Amino acid sequence: MPQSLFVVGEPIGVLAGTAMSAAIQLTARRAVTPFSQPVDRRHSLFSISPHQAVIRHIKPSITALSRRSPHGPLSRRSPYLHLKYNKYCSTINNIERSHSKTQQEEAMKTSSLATCVFCIIFIISTANGQVQPDRRRRKSPPTPPPPSPPPPSPPPPSPPPPSPNELEYFIFVQQWPAGYCYFNQDDCVRNKLVNDFCIHGIWPADSSGVSLRGCADPKPFQASFVKPIERDLKTYWPSFSSKLSDQKFWEHEWREHGICSTKTNPSLYGGDYFRGALQMKRALDIYGILSNIGVVPNDGNSKYNVAKIRREITMAVSSTIYLECKNHGTTYFLVEVRVCYNKALQYVSCPQRGCEHALEVVYLDKSAV
Repeated sequence: MPQSLFVVGEPIGVLAGTAMSAAIQLTARRAVTPFSQPVDRRHSLFSISPHQAVIRHIKPSITALSRRSPHGPLSRRSPYLHLKYNKYCSTINNIERSHSKTQQEEAMKTSSLATCVFCIIFIISTANGQVQPDRRRRKSPPTPPPPSPPPPSPPPPSPPPPSPNELEYFIFVQQWPAGYCYFNQDDCVRNKLVNDFCIHGIWPADSSGVSLRGCADPKPFQASFVKPIERDLKTYWPSFSSKLSDQKFWEHEWREHGICSTKTNPSLYGGDYFRGALQMKRALDIYGILSNIGVVPNDGNSKYNVAKIRREITMAVSSTIYLECKNHGTTYFLVEVRVCYNKALQYVSCPQRGCEHALEVVYLDKSAV
């Protein structure tokens, strides 16, 4: 039963049903008792007619439902339904004032009365359904607290070390010592400077020219790798950084690049990685190639054509090489020359040319640093 049908704790439908049941019983007993038979109307159930019994049971409840609704009087909630309500109440009043002469008339009045009662119940129920429920009786559930923000996602895992299949070739890097020290003034060991290109390392790279590093190796760097050739390494592969001794520099290159090189070409394992770099250096005398065309180190007042330098070294190895230049303002300095090898350690063209924005570079003498 909807809440709108309750009056003072009792459903009006139940009240109406009780009243109608009493009226039906009265009508049945009147059918065997003529109206003309005298009865004691003070105590007998026959003191009222059936339709009056219905009115006596249901009319107070209807009135209370209209006036004492938790949503306010019907006249304020719905004027249109209030007019309908008054119409049916007027019909009930007319039935109450009338007198029945026959049982047929009494039955018709009782039926009309029942129709009015249930129409009134429907009207009031409809009116109650058009308004908001009583907040004092129906408390809305408490608003749940806002959800806490999700915990920060963990950092992405480190990429796995490159597999040997990703390594396409090797980059043999020779650095110009004066060029390194010019851009690392506070980290330069000047008494070790020479006017010659020195080894920086052999770097395995992928097909786009990106150097790959960080391959795992169960056997770390060992002093025995370099001990037999240490004198040559100090000459051609020295460290010009005050933060790294020569051996620390070799260990760094082995850890970063040598291990990955070994996985691509086993002949470069351990001491062979360093011996292989010395062989590449002896086979490619870049300083001698440039000196033959008049490109010699200077104090920085003279500059050399980049295309000319690139062309001469390319002709010597029959492959495109990579030049590394760094700029100070609008002036570019030559700092490295890189030559590429395939997995069989044969010359191949590098995928990048380097020094693309410079037309001329400074080839700095060690005395100018």
